[in-house]
Amino acid sequence: MICVRCQGFMIGVPPLYLLSSDSYSPSGSDQLEGEAWQCVNCGEYLDEVILANRASRPWRVAVMA
Repeated sequence: MICVRCQGFMIGVPPLYLLSSDSYSPSGSDQLEGEAWQCVNCGEYLDEVILANRASRPWRVAVMA
């Protein structure tokens, strides 16, 4: 996958919601759902939630006067 910010190489990483809780410890029955990617050049992070939010919001262009 190619990064849209810098055209760098993106690698698959665990989704952040799995890593965000100190008390969470995966068990054998847990399934890692979802995918996430991070750019090795600029650090851009994308997951299903971010992509869904970006797709659902209309983009506004700021006009500077």
